[in-house]
Amino acid sequence: TSPSVYLARLFGARAVMMAVLLARTPEEVRRQQLQLAVAVDLVDAWSAAAAGRAHQLSPHATRRAVTAALLEAGLGAAMLRRSQPVHA
Repeated sequence: TSPSVYLARLFGARAVMMAVLLARTPEEVRRQQLQLAVAVDLVDAWSAAAAGRAHQLSPHATRRAVTAALLEAGLGAAMLRRSQPVHA
């Protein structure tokens, strides 16, 4: 299995898990979980880029990993923009 396939499965599994968790989360904590998920996705993008610069991933695998992480972060950010902040 190539690193690209492994990375695709990793991001896919994480995306499904986060979607299930968010769907089952009470409204009052969902926004905080989305914020944390976006932060994790941005760290993933940075980590993949760093691995590519260090030649630990091929250029192709690096592009796929960075793209997947940024896509996930973008989707999470879009969900945050659409959601209303919880007021206590």
